[in-house]
Amino acid sequence: MSFTIESNMEGILVNLAKAIQLTDDSMEEILFDAGSDAVVIVAHRVQQSGLAASGNRLQTKASLRMGAYSAAHAKRRAERGRQIAYKDLTMDGTLMKDWQVLTTGPTEVGIGFSDPKQSVIADGLEEYQGGVIFGLSDQEQDKVALGIMDSIEDRLRQ
Repeated sequence: MSFTIESNMEGILVNLAKAIQLTDDSMEEILFDAGSDAVVIVAHRVQQSGLAASGNRLQTKASLRMGAYSAAHAKRRAERGRQIAYKDLTMDGTLMKDWQVLTTGPTEVGIGFSDPKQSVIADGLEEYQGGVIFGLSDQEQDKVALGIMDSIEDRLRQ
């Protein structure tokens, strides 16, 4: 009795090389999508929960407070129909509308503020709060990385 073992390794390797090339050709799109996810994650954390990247609540340093804001600013917000329970960094929406994917390339994606004025405001807010607001927490980074991996796996399956 005898038997033969045959391999289709050559075909597998050719298909794998094609899949890798397809993924490589799609990396800019994958990274753009990941950057877009990061923009949404940060905006949601700030606007819906009032949290910095550390998970700390954004707070005023004013001694006279109304909700999460100084009494004077809370009054202006209330007059405009804005909530005051937590700092959401949104008065007229200009800052968060400007938070976006700025650049993409085959190996990286840049996220930030397209208007230098909004970037200066964001820097000032982070300095005032004493920490990173417009960045990803470790958990958020993991979420974005998982999205990248899922996109790559989807392309490898095609």
